[in-house]
Amino acid sequence: MNPHRHRRGFTLIELLVVIAIIAILIALLLPAVQQAREAARRTQCKNNLKQLGLALHNYHDIYNTLPLGIVTYRQTPGGAGVDTWGHWAWGAAILPQIDQAPLFQAMQVGTLTPAAANNITNRLGLLQTPLAAFRCPSDTGTALCDTERRGDFTGVPSTLNTATTETARSNYVGNNGDLLMGGGNGDKGIFTRLRCTGFRDVTDGLSNTICIGERSSDVGTQTTRNAGLIYASPDMDQSPDSGVRSVFGNGGVAINANNANNTQGFSSLHTGGAHFLLLDGAVRFINENLSQTPGVLATDVNSGIFQRLLMPADGQVVAEF
Repeated sequence: MNPHRHRRGFTLIELLVVIAIIAILIALLLPAVQQAREAARRTQCKNNLKQLGLALHNYHDIYNTLPLGIVTYRQTPGGAGVDTWGHWAWGAAILPQIDQAPLFQAMQVGTLTPAAANNITNRLGLLQTPLAAFRCPSDTGTALCDTERRGDFTGVPSTLNTATTETARSNYVGNNGDLLMGGGNGDKGIFTRLRCTGFRDVTDGLSNTICIGERSSDVGTQTTRNAGLIYASPDMDQSPDSGVRSVFGNGGVAINANNANNTQGFSSLHTGGAHFLLLDGAVRFINENLSQTPGVLATDVNSGIFQRLLMPADGQVVAEF
């Protein structure tokens, strides 16, 4: 063995070539890793909606109806005749059905108003309790809805806390129907403030009617009024242009569209569409380009598929989607 033999190392050029190859491999693999992660998040989002669907079916088994979209209060317990803005939402109603009965009882849902609960120190923390079942893993929005996105409600009368309040965010909002069908205020879909909807009322078929859909924390440059809330909703007695429907989704706007109208519609941070829970319990990913005809009622033969899916009794045939 020659003791004077020298071991040859990498040249600078060879080292740069190796680094370049590694960089290319990382660049090729990164999109695949990101796609795999998004696929996992989409699967979890779909499962969340399935669990909410089971909870709603269990609620229906108990009460023979689905919960109201919001439970409104038109006067204080003392009968003063004033409104306490902010109302319990359907998400609060089904807490016992998603293994959150202690939270339901602690917040005194249906006994206190959300505005009154907000005025009690240990209740406000409960209203801000995040629940993974109501959050899409692909959505990076904050755990609480900020006031700029209308995640607030105000206490009335003045003896209550009148400051805006951040409450827990939800990425899943109830179907309040095609906006045109409700005379400007919805209330013709599955979740309303005026009536309870039972499966018997869905004459179009449970598999042809949307129950819940996604709403992202941000729709492009439109960042107002698009946040959903788990437990409570701001007041709804406002004009269609300024109305706040944090628990509702409206028809007439494209899914994922970057426009002001869609801040109260359905949207997601998934590419190409959003997940929807149908009343039969199935979860479908609906393409953002699903047909709809702005200005045409869902009961019209020229209405789009999306509009028909929002209405439980429009009498129109729903084509494959």
